[in-house]
Amino acid sequence: MFDWDSLTTVISSVSNNTLIGTLLAGLILGWVALRQYRQHKSTDIEFEFIRKRREFAADLFSKIDLAMKHYDAQVTIYTGVNPQLQFLHNQINQKHDDYFKKESDKNFNAFTGDISKSADNLISALKLDNNYSEEKTAVINTNVAMFNVMLLLGSFFDKLKREDIEKQQTEIRKVATSITRSLQEIISGN
Repeated sequence: MFDWDSLTTVISSVSNNTLIGTLLAGLILGWVALRQYRQHKSTDIEFEFIRKRREFAADLFSKIDLAMKHYDAQVTIYTGVNPQLQFLHNQINQKHDDYFKKESDKNFNAFTGDISKSADNLISALKLDNNYSEEKTAVINTNVAMFNVMLLLGSFFDKLKREDIEKQQTEIRKVATSITRSLQEIISGN
């Protein structure tokens, strides 16, 4: 059997010896510090991943918001909500060979490229996280693709009737709202 008295004698003699006691205390403190460091490092890595995911979601959110502002400005021009703006738009287009149409097409193409890149970054980050299902990432991916197609249809406003433009604006708003709600959940950490 194990003798507790001899164990306490060994411990007290080790602790009475300054050098051995100090080394033992240093080893214990070193082990505790190493354990705390490893826990802290794993927590830092986890929070860095969450921060990056939120950053991707915020980037996509801002790009969709900017694209919608540009889209709404185009709708305002082509539906005649602001007649003075529509008149200026028509005058410049006539004098400068469809300048606004070309610029608008370039902007819509740039928006769709930026939105696709941001969505790909976000979806990649979500797929690496075990808390997000394939269903959630598929919904974001599908809605972003639909949003981009609808955004590109803005290039054809000059060929559409006012009612068709307004109907298209309603549909793209629904898709944008769906995407932004999902992004807000990701940003808030839900």
